[in-house]
Amino acid sequence: MDGAKGHEYDLHLEVHLPNSVKDHQARAEVLREEAQRKQAEAATEHRAAVQELLALGVSQCEAGEVLGMSFQRVSQLAKSS
Repeated sequence: MDGAKGHEYDLHLEVHLPNSVKDHQARAEVLREEAQRKQAEAATEHRAAVQELLALGVSQCEAGEVLGMSFQRVSQLAKSS
């Protein structure tokens, strides 16, 4: 193949998904965004619960036990407030 010139080609592919698949994908995206908002709300509520317990004199370890999280997580939430 010595001396042969290379050829360049442009290839354009279009994928056409069924409307039902597009609908599932759109719904999944809405749910993913909603889940992210709910996760942020949950973190805010956990932070408030930690702050309140610590203000009442409850230790981070005890707060973790009561709230069902590690004392390390309670410490993180306490520092982020």
